[in-house]
Amino acid sequence: MVLSCIPTAYKKIVIANRMKSLRKELSKINTKFAAFKFITTQGTNTINVQRYDKSETTSYFFHEVEGKEGEKQEIIKLLHASSNHAESETVIVPIYGLGGMGKSTLAQLVYNDDQFKKLYDFHIWVHVSQDFNLLKIGNSIISQLQVEGAQQNRDLQNRDLQVIMQCLDKLLCTKKVPIVLDDLCSR
Repeated sequence: MVLSCIPTAYKKIVIANRMKSLRKELSKINTKFAAFKFITTQGTNTINVQRYDKSETTSYFFHEVEGKEGEKQEIIKLLHASSNHAESETVIVPIYGLGGMGKSTLAQLVYNDDQFKKLYDFHIWVHVSQDFNLLKIGNSIISQLQVEGAQQNRDLQNRDLQVIMQCLDKLLCTKKVPIVLDDLCSR
């Protein structure tokens, strides 16, 4: 009689151990989720999660780059020549190519170049997220302009595109400002 319940007890022990290991795995996942500091907002019936985009770039770089000096100087020359044009002219300098070719790195090199920085009052770097959102892009530009832009950005949260565009027009109308929209063409 005792021997007949051993297989059943063994199965229960195996299942209990499996459940314990699954709880540990779920706990690890939950810890990793908390470490990324996702922002969750309660909707009517759903939860929207703003995820960290690991491909997001900034204007800062922390490594030595070789082989891009010629391209960097060419872009700076283009921008320097365009800075002498009429103030109302908008100049677009695209950097395009296959992924991994160093487009963002080249933009970072130009953006951080002292010669380039002297040409403009302000410099703006915007990583265009996977969710192409003009409101977010506009708010990012406004917040990088100056103290008044940062204050206006706080006031403009959750505003419509028309209000954002009016603010951008007011802040940018008399200035020459380079705006880097990184990762734009992959969208």
